[in-house]
Amino acid sequence: MRRTAVRDRDPTTTGGFVIAVASTIFDNGKHVAIDGDEATCANCKGAFKILGSATRMTCHGQRVVLDGDPVLCPCGKNKVITGCDSKIFYEEGNALTDTASTIEARPFMPIAPSQYDETVKCMARVSTLAGYPYYIETADGRAYSGRVNNSGMLPRIDTRTAAGDYVVYWGDEAIGKQYEA
Repeated sequence: MRRTAVRDRDPTTTGGFVIAVASTIFDNGKHVAIDGDEATCANCKGAFKILGSATRMTCHGQRVVLDGDPVLCPCGKNKVITGCDSKIFYEEGNALTDTASTIEARPFMPIAPSQYDETVKCMARVSTLAGYPYYIETADGRAYSGRVNNSGMLPRIDTRTAAGDYVVYWGDEAIGKQYEA
């Protein structure tokens, strides 16, 4: 089956849109969305992680998001939709690896509800940290990167079923870690 890659500002089934900025893959001048990018949900009123499913197409070690991939929001009804001008195609079902069949069997929603046990806020005494780069590594190998927003809040990290430690890298070290993958 042929599916198309989802890009920044592509719509979702609940009337939201994709927020993709981390990828270095572009289609018609738009960043292609990767696993861990976010999309908004009109039902849940917020931005939530997208679960990318392209096992043989990655960027920075993260799977590319394809048409129909789920947005991990509380309502469980939100999926991403490819814009009509997408030109990146992904063939499913032709690979002879176990990985492809494993991803097809993966449930759309996490088995356990999201577990957010803390939030990190960046503070400076004399200057603003807005735009300062960060890179977060979780104990189970997931990575999140971006820039600090105006409020100084980093994204909330889903610790899944068990709380775990994670490491936050800042500045040049964060940029180095991002391009290491």
